[in-house]
Amino acid sequence: MLERRRWEAVEDAYRPDSLDVDGFVHLSTADSILGVAAYSHADAEDPVLLVVDPAALAAAVRYEETPSGAFPHAYGPIERDAVVEVLPFPREDGQYVLPEALR
Repeated sequence: MLERRRWEAVEDAYRPDSLDVDGFVHLSTADSILGVAAYSHADAEDPVLLVVDPAALAAAVRYEETPSGAFPHAYGPIERDAVVEVLPFPREDGQYVLPEALR
């Protein structure tokens, strides 16, 4: 998840700050994205969800356990070619709503 303007500025691959700071890109599943978005991206302007094909990434993707459950992390950038869909991430009454395509 990120703001549309940031995604539109990506040329070859998305490299968020977390890649340098943590060594990976935080990913989410359809089951976890609502909680993650509410916690980490409550004030995002025009957010979109990137639907990523993990098999198309050059980087390894690993699920890592946290107290809140297992979360996927990509250990490299997210190449544009690995993004199979970009979905608007709507809100209703201030709460994120999972797009129909992910239900």
